[in-house]
Amino acid sequence: MLAKEPGAGSTFDLPEEVLQVLPSDPFEQLDVARKITSIAISTRVSDLESEHSALRSQLAEKDSRIAELQSQIESIYSSLSDKLGQAQADKERLSKENEALTNTVRKLQRDVSKLEVFRKTLVQSLKDDEDASTGATRIAKPTPNEDDAAVAPTGTSSVHSQISEGGNSSFAEEREPECRSKSSSFFLNSNIKLVLCLSTTFC
Repeated sequence: MLAKEPGAGSTFDLPEEVLQVLPSDPFEQLDVARKITSIAISTRVSDLESEHSALRSQLAEKDSRIAELQSQIESIYSSLSDKLGQAQADKERLSKENEALTNTVRKLQRDVSKLEVFRKTLVQSLKDDEDASTGATRIAKPTPNEDDAAVAPTGTSSVHSQISEGGNSSFAEEREPECRSKSSSFFLNSNIKLVLCLSTTFC
């Protein structure tokens, strides 16, 4: 054991208990110091290995979590890409449908305008036909002159009346086919005009 002698060198502030267990031989002290150092280094290395193992385990967990998050991100990105493509396709489809509906509305508006013009033309044509038909069938009968009837004898008046009636009757009979022919011709021309107007309107 190391004895504390008067005038001896410094004990390096070692505790009294340690000084009592140290051998007195310097070489033995060095051997003890080497062993103590080896034990300290071994313990430190063991602690570091344990800490390293724990850190590696935590790193593996983090890597697994990162891989899981990356997988989720890729899945979300793929889903968003599909939805974006679908939304773009829907947008193009709706744009085409909107354009088609706009063209249809414009065409219907033009057709309505054409039908309105045709209606007005038809109403005017029917009105003209009605006026022409009324004018063609209206035949004025001549009225006898009251002065002539008062001056002429009864027999002469009767003869003239018969002649007048016969003449008017024959005149009416002669004019009736002519009026009917003119009326038929007018209706035919009117119908031709309507057909031409209709074909022009919807072409």
